[in-house]
Amino acid sequence: KKRKGGMAKAAIDSLNAGADILLFTFDPSALVPVYYALLKAYDDGTLDHAILERSRHRLDKIASQLRTRGKGFEQAKDQDAPSDTNN
Repeated sequence: KKRKGGMAKAAIDSLNAGADILLFTFDPSALVPVYYALLKAYDDGTLDHAILERSRHRLDKIASQLRTRGKGFEQAKDQDAPSDTNN
């Protein structure tokens, strides 16, 4: 059974429910209408800005943690690499 409002309404409802990430097919005929519906919902207040801000903070925290872990991984990788004594 199809949902009234389709993918655009599902995307808006998901973000308003606290979802941090939306996954879609990369079919422009499906993606573009959803993208514009999200922009409109943001502008007209249908998307809850406070919920989006909390989501942004969660994603920023995860990104920061991944960057920190990535730096540690790069340092460990450099330390484990064999030294080139031929040069």
